[in-house]
Amino acid sequence: MYLTVQQMIERGGFSDFVIYAGERGLSTREVRTICVVDALDIEAWLFGGEFLLSSGYIFKDYPEKLCDLIEMSDRCGAAALGVKIGRYIDSIPQDASRAADRLGFPLIGIPFHYAHTDIINPALITIAAQKSEMMERAEEIGRQFLETLLEEDSINAILSLLRGHIHRDIMFLNTATGERHTLSDSAEFGNVAESVPLAFLIDHFPHEAIYMKQPKPAPGAKPYGYLFINRQTRDEGAMSAISHAKSALQLQLKWESELWRVERGRGAQFVQDILYKRFRHSSEILSRCHAHGWNMDGRHAVAIVSVDRARSIQGGPEEPHVSAYEIFRSSIRERGLGDAPYAQLDDGMAFIIKASSDRWREIKASIMDSFVSARSNARSRTGLHLVLGVGAPVDDPISCDKSFREARRIAAMQKESGNPDISCFWEEMGIYRLLAAIHDTQEARDFMTEHLGVLIEHSRKMGAQDSLLQTLFCVIRNNWQLKPVASAMNLHYNTVKYRYKRIGEILSLDLESQDARMSLALAMELYDLNRAERELK
Repeated sequence: MYLTVQQMIERGGFSDFVIYAGERGLSTREVRTICVVDALDIEAWLFGGEFLLSSGYIFKDYPEKLCDLIEMSDRCGAAALGVKIGRYIDSIPQDASRAADRLGFPLIGIPFHYAHTDIINPALITIAAQKSEMMERAEEIGRQFLETLLEEDSINAILSLLRGHIHRDIMFLNTATGERHTLSDSAEFGNVAESVPLAFLIDHFPHEAIYMKQPKPAPGAKPYGYLFINRQTRDEGAMSAISHAKSALQLQLKWESELWRVERGRGAQFVQDILYKRFRHSSEILSRCHAHGWNMDGRHAVAIVSVDRARSIQGGPEEPHVSAYEIFRSSIRERGLGDAPYAQLDDGMAFIIKASSDRWREIKASIMDSFVSARSNARSRTGLHLVLGVGAPVDDPISCDKSFREARRIAAMQKESGNPDISCFWEEMGIYRLLAAIHDTQEARDFMTEHLGVLIEHSRKMGAQDSLLQTLFCVIRNNWQLKPVASAMNLHYNTVKYRYKRIGEILSLDLESQDARMSLALAMELYDLNRAERELK
């Protein structure tokens, strides 16, 4: 909105001004007004942006005071100091020049023949013209963004218009959906903007937060989006364009949020009604499915993808979880599983996937491939760690609640345990199907304590140096064969034999007994399933 010192000199016709020092500040300091200095104690009357004029009279007897005035003017944010040379002072003291150069504060020599009004009037006229020009430009920019909203109605159209004004690579992240809209000529910026977590972008790029209430959001309000720019800009026109773009994005987000609520909300509510068994007959579900364009004839299985906070990369602001879920949704669609009905839940996103008997093995493989790919992409893009649970197929939609409950149990167990042997599919869980129902009960905890409590307490006392508990776990995983344990733990066979014997002594058990082995294996599985609970303590 204001002229720099350099622009004021050039546009005001002051080509005979002499720059004595502080040249670095000519292009960065802005002039808001012109003030005449006739005393040294002017600190209380400076508010920033003043081009100070002095005849030099106040330095006539005390030239060293010029350095003090420069230091004080810089502290108060003044733009520059112009001093008449040849009337009261003949030259600029060296200490004043050094101070001006150090501060980047323009120190300007004004020819003797200038009256103050010869400078003030042209300068103020030039500043006023600049402000008027900038206001007209801002109004034009605002009109362009309004027309974009009315005619094209999309976030990409708003971003395209903004990029044309600021000439920067930009990206907008919608925190409600996790969608990212990137406009960039730079492959490097484009790849980073699309593939790294939100917290990284916040730390490394200039950005503007978009709130539903601008410009003063309520305390604690969460942004509805972030506008990222690859390089900072100080140009007033660019700043005006960014301001108008934020307002346009705010309105667009409000509209899209309402549209999403109406269009997707009905479908999501319908899916939730199926999962929580709010229908009495399959015919009710099938008739409603046709209205949504879904075919739910035949067998279906429920899959739940959720976020494991404990294994996610922590950092603020938190990445929207829905963005990670959408990665999985896109992945299963790309692998030919269609647009499965889905609904976002408090603890994840649920999908009802067609599971015909003759293709179920192939479908399971596609689900797993989709999940592995989505988990990797979500990890790199959002920092979130995904877990998956898939219930057993059911023959009609009215029974989807059973598959849903199974899927939730698997997802919960995936979060609670890092055991890679737990399958994502209910049909393949084996004994874990039983443990899923009892692992968090008091009876299960009592059983675990009864059979492993002494060894757990011994390990706690010995600290990280003790590895008997880990050795027992590895022995059980290797079907009580010690040679594979030595290889897996990179230990000498005799060391494993000694540890094996020591475990039996601490537990007072014959580890060759089948009953003891079965009890210890079950207790160890329960111990592993409650890992998350232990880590929280």
